[in-house]
Amino acid sequence: MEAFITWINNPLVQSTIKSPLVGAILGLLFGGFNTPPSPAAPATVQQTVIIFRQTVMVNQRGGSSSSSDDIWGYIAALFIVVAVVT
Repeated sequence: MEAFITWINNPLVQSTIKSPLVGAILGLLFGGFNTPPSPAAPATVQQTVIIFRQTVMVNQRGGSSSSSDDIWGYIAALFIVVAVVT
């Protein structure tokens, strides 16, 4: 049993066996919770960009936002970036 514990604690075993094994297990675990995209979802990045631009253009034409709304948006974005970096 002591030989097994020594083998498990070996840095080479940790980097070549344990880390990829944990990554594969977590990938399967988190991948199993995802639902597949709907058939109407865009298939490529280019199609996604086109849909995003159309949505943004419709929202920009639809109404005007006040400058205070823009400021709160920038503050929220800054908060999210700081939280992620931290």
